[in-house]
Amino acid sequence: MKNMIKMSEVAEELKNSMDSDYCEKENILLIRKRTGITYKVNGVNQKSYQEMVRLSKI
Repeated sequence: MKNMIKMSEVAEELKNSMDSDYCEKENILLIRKRTGITYKVNGVNQKSYQEMVRLSKI
């Protein structure tokens, strides 16, 4: 069973992150927190990444 997370949860992490990187080729989103922890989110396509960024700015 895969661990599924909501787009809104990722957007909240993006909002509170220090930095993030998106690799379109591998569909991976890396979110770096101020605590030094880096989260890796697999299966992120361009459309969902843009939506998460939009949600993180609300």
